Amino acid sequence: MNFYHWRKINESYSFRFDPSARYSDPYFGLPEGNVDTAKVTPGGDGGDWGGSMQRALAFAKIANDFMGKNVVISQKRSRVKTAKGTVSDHWEGLKNCYAIDLACKGEQGDKLLAHLMEWFGYPSYKGGYWFDVNKDGYRYQFGWNVKDHYDHIHIGVRKKKFKGKDTPGDRVMAGSSLSLQNSISQNLSNPDTLIYKEERGDPYEYKIIDGIWWTRGPKIPDWSSLATNRRANQILDARYNARTSEDIAKNDKLYPKEEEKGFFDIFKKDSKEAEYIPGKNSTISIPDNLEGGPISILVLYPGIAVNGKIGKEYMPPIVKKAVPDWYNKYMIVIPNEHKTPWKKVQSDIEGALEDTDLYPKGITIGIFSGSGNNSADITSYLPEISPVNVLLMDPSPGVNLTKSIKELTGKSQIIMVSNPSVWGGYSGYPGLIENLKNAVNAAGISKQVKTAHMEIPAQLLREFKTKIEEKL
Repeated sequence: MNFYHWRKINESYSFRFDPSARYSDPYFGLPEGNVDTAKVTPGGDGGDWGGSMQRALAFAKIANDFMGKNVVISQKRSRVKTAKGTVSDHWEGLKNCYAIDLACKGEQGDKLLAHLMEWFGYPSYKGGYWFDVNKDGYRYQFGWNVKDHYDHIHIGVRKKKFKGKDTPGDRVMAGSSLSLQNSISQNLSNPDTLIYKEERGDPYEYKIIDGIWWTRGPKIPDWSSLATNRRANQILDARYNARTSEDIAKNDKLYPKEEEKGFFDIFKKDSKEAEYIPGKNSTISIPDNLEGGPISILVLYPGIAVNGKIGKEYMPPIVKKAVPDWYNKYMIVIPNEHKTPWKKVQSDIEGALEDTDLYPKGITIGIFSGSGNNSADITSYLPEISPVNVLLMDPSPGVNLTKSIKELTGKSQIIMVSNPSVWGGYSGYPGLIENLKNAVNAAGISKQVKTAHMEIPAQLLREFKTKIEEKL
């Protein structure tokens, strides 16, 4: 390498990671531009996306110094969702997040990641799974060599109100024997110790130290032994097949005589029915038995006012009666009215997740009755949102809705249950209904029924529950 490149790499080594982001140049010499230009885009809370911008760009500086050129190929974007269907830190609608993508491939990417993680202080992360770290009120997320991330490293930073301790800390769990503590402490400092983690679902990390499974995660910030948890060991041994038979036999002798609790019982609060959270523009329910990780979001738009009651009053009980178990598994959002603007609902969702360790896995949009009208802007936003499911519950057959359904063909699962006789008395509606039905038939499932209009949401949710959940 030439002298300039060598000097820049050495300068980057002397540039220390600062969790407080007290950097003299928050742009690090990178050019400024608009959203979707892959350039620095000031904005969001405080003009720096809640302080996440400079924290993400610090990684860009280290990467560019190491590679000898600017390898930042994406920063803030207008596109809402990632390739796997979650809401991205890149998205301009998230005001406390910032993300960068760094172009690289193969061995070159492995070396760049190793350089970045050495600088950050987590050299054990080699890629192959999503890796999250909490520092000073910010969540740092890294993705390399995972689905859709084989030609770039993703680094996202999000400001959050973190209630627990920061992720780092190789402290031994109280209650371990002194001899075991000494052995574990030496191994915890070894950066080559292999960490096992699922890309989705289980939010905890695992490692084997002297033949014993250890874990850490949202409710266990420090590495803690699972030596006496029989059920945990059975699940992890079956999942990863990583311990020798000798390790397993030795661990068997450490189990207490009394029966163990379930695997995650020690980590979770008692499960109880979720309560409604009145939002400014919507009614939201988040299960309180979920401690962190991805969560599916179902936004079910109501129709016009019925018997003097607006959607936020009559729609939640309908949904809860039809699919009661969803309130213990998913985030349920009911906009106040059929014309409640999508951007305001979106703001409510972000606010509700702000103080949690949950993040969106994918969005389902439901349209009931009048929310299918052109006056409801959700019908126009559907292609941009690109929901995993679109549930049409006897909707008004607005032209915008039909157009959006056509655009979503092949991208979203679309299910419609309708009663044509409900709209028969409206001039022009029969033709509009036929157009919508044809669009749905080309894109998904359309079923015509004789069920009363107000009972159709419950019928669709119950009848197609399994099919809907396949996408959640």
